[in-house]
Amino acid sequence: MLANSRHSRNSDQKVCTRCSIYQFNIIEINTKLFTILSGKNLSMIKKLHYDSVRNLIESYLTINSQLCIVCGPNGAGKTSVLECINILGTGRSFRTHQINQVINKEKNKLQVFAELNTGDKIGVERNISNEYNLRINKENKNRLAVLAEYLPVRTMT
Repeated sequence: MLANSRHSRNSDQKVCTRCSIYQFNIIEINTKLFTILSGKNLSMIKKLHYDSVRNLIESYLTINSQLCIVCGPNGAGKTSVLECINILGTGRSFRTHQINQVINKEKNKLQVFAELNTGDKIGVERNISNEYNLRINKENKNRLAVLAEYLPVRTMT
């Protein structure tokens, strides 16, 4: 278990701990199969940083395994963490088309950044005017579609 109490801090990194995150190393075969079939390495998030996404405060997550299970009580932010990952892969929310509904009511913008197992670093910033800034490996990008090349995400609701 990575965390188990509300918004605590661990030494040099902040971790949102309202929901518990369990990590397992049980999908290694599937990632190897993906690599063999596609010729590409499967992108996985090693570090996730998000700020002002719905009810989530600025937090960092370090993921040390290939499969994570996010669990916690209602309203803890489990779906919001998944929404952060979707924003990184698509630039959009899977819950609404209006990004201003995703941004914390007390803020003007949201930010989501990740370091991937491939070494790539990606970041998305969206503001209440529906404008966005994308950075991939310290380089500005101007199309949301480029995100899928680094972190392909499929959301089923």
